[in-house]
Amino acid sequence: MLAALAVAFGAGAFKLGLTAEGLPGPGLLPLVTSVLLLPLAVRLLVAPHTLGPAQALHRTPLAALAVLAVYALALPRAGFVLPTLILLVAWIRVFHGRSVTSSIGVSVALTAGAVVLFRIALGVLVPLWPAS
Repeated sequence: MLAALAVAFGAGAFKLGLTAEGLPGPGLLPLVTSVLLLPLAVRLLVAPHTLGPAQALHRTPLAALAVLAVYALALPRAGFVLPTLILLVAWIRVFHGRSVTSSIGVSVALTAGAVVLFRIALGVLVPLWPAS
């Protein structure tokens, strides 16, 4: 199943195009994903017992996925800054156990850095605040 997914990613990557006007195209990331995923899939097919026993599913990854899903739903409605600040504070506080002040400080720095990187340096038109 995993090998089929890797092959599908690779085929889809070529359909999307690897370059566009001399820049990386939309198919580049799926191609990289398939190139990294295929050897793992082959390893699992050839020698599944060498990877060790399966571990029980923990709640932390599921909680992280839920937080990211809420973040993705909030971005179009609330802009970039507020959801990113809230996500980072919650993530650092809950998943890394840092203090509230440390979480807020790091979140403000990371959000400001992301705004500078995407909006100013790369010129990506990211809506920063909720649309009025």
